[in-house]
Amino acid sequence: MILTSTFLQCRALSRIGPIASRSLNSAAAASSFPSCAQTQIHTHQTYQRQHQLYSTSSPSAASSTAQLVKQLRESTGAPMMECKKALSSPEVNNDIQLAQEWLRKHGTLKASSKVAGREALEGLVGIQITELENGKKVASLVKVASETDFASRSEVFSTFVQEVADAAAAAGTDSTASVDDIPNFLSTAKNNDGKLLSESLNDAILAIRENLQVSSISLLQSSSPNSVLAGGVH
Repeated sequence: MILTSTFLQCRALSRIGPIASRSLNSAAAASSFPSCAQTQIHTHQTYQRQHQLYSTSSPSAASSTAQLVKQLRESTGAPMMECKKALSSPEVNNDIQLAQEWLRKHGTLKASSKVAGREALEGLVGIQITELENGKKVASLVKVASETDFASRSEVFSTFVQEVADAAAAAGTDSTASVDDIPNFLSTAKNNDGKLLSESLNDAILAIRENLQVSSISLLQSSSPNSVLAGGVH
């Protein structure tokens, strides 16, 4: 009986041994975990301090630059990289108005040189009817050509077409104005915002990147106040 009891106790201890060993190892690992976590936190804090020390731009500055680029793109329609280049130019220094002038001077010339000579077989027709002081009416009919149908359906293009139609109708109310010489008309006539049509054309070319041309401008005036002038585009 004594030998049997001793044998059973020894077997029980041999089974408990590995479990106890694993428990001790787990406890040792758990006790070492806080020191590892503290080391990682310390390393992360050191990285943050170094990043702040050697960083050349703040988040607010980057956000401000992104907002300026977005604003310039919305006002001119120019590509993002062109807007960034304009804003970072030394003579511009993140000034929106100066950036717009920079794009007209550099970006438009570059875009115009690339699209010059390409066929423009698509486009839109614009109509504007204006009433004169004597009750008569004058109507303008303009045709602006583009390279693709996709470009002719863009808001930038359709807005420019209407600006030309409005300016042509306004010229029709002035006996001294003429629309026969289209290049001269574009360089002297202005839209409702006071911008020359030639500048509006350059802005549209810069935004759309296609060869755009004002192909024709026609004026029609009613013979009497009782005459009816009407038009539509389809």
